[in-house]
Amino acid sequence: MFTHTNFKRTILLSVIALLSLSLNAGISDRIPPIIKSIILPGWGEISQGYNRGYAQMFVDAGLWTSLFYYNEESDLFQEKAYDYAVRFAGISNTNHSEQYLVDIGKYDHSGFDVRGYNAMIVVMANHEYSTDNESRQQYIQDNIYSDDMAWEWESVQHRSKYTSYRKKSMDCDDYAGMISGLLIVNRVASCIDLLIIKQSKLKAMTSLYDYQTPMINLSFEF
Repeated sequence: MFTHTNFKRTILLSVIALLSLSLNAGISDRIPPIIKSIILPGWGEISQGYNRGYAQMFVDAGLWTSLFYYNEESDLFQEKAYDYAVRFAGISNTNHSEQYLVDIGKYDHSGFDVRGYNAMIVVMANHEYSTDNESRQQYIQDNIYSDDMAWEWESVQHRSKYTSYRKKSMDCDDYAGMISGLLIVNRVASCIDLLIIKQSKLKAMTSLYDYQTPMINLSFEF
């Protein structure tokens, strides 16, 4: 299965391959510094002789490492939850929709008895179509889970354990999303830093006012 972890790993490997190709082919000097900073934060600054770019590279490496870690953890908890449901809820060992995986964590079983998913559908149908028997039956038919999708947890504790695995997976996804945003921020920061280097000149002058008050005048020229 091609997960989001594999997708992001493919992106990183592609970037590494591009960097290696550029360096080995001797064409890195022809890549605009701004493009270098987008590909790898800090690369553009280093190409202009500013060693602070190494700090941004270090930060980017740490972010990628964290991103892969949380993606791997998310996939691991998803697999644990799925295997746990197969073992203790009796779901079929096939691909299921995300909604199905959510539903089995909310209901003790899929049947029409108390605390069952299908029982809930019947209650909703009776509420929505109390005077329309045909529509009520159609709603039930369209929304209940059939026997081949049935489940029944061995205990409430087992269902709770399943939902805890799911929650941990979603928490890892949230962390991964935040880190993905930081990867973008790091690139934007590198590009801004490069623009300042390339397009502005900072002049700092010190002077004394009335021989007692020190002053610093800063001006930018674009």
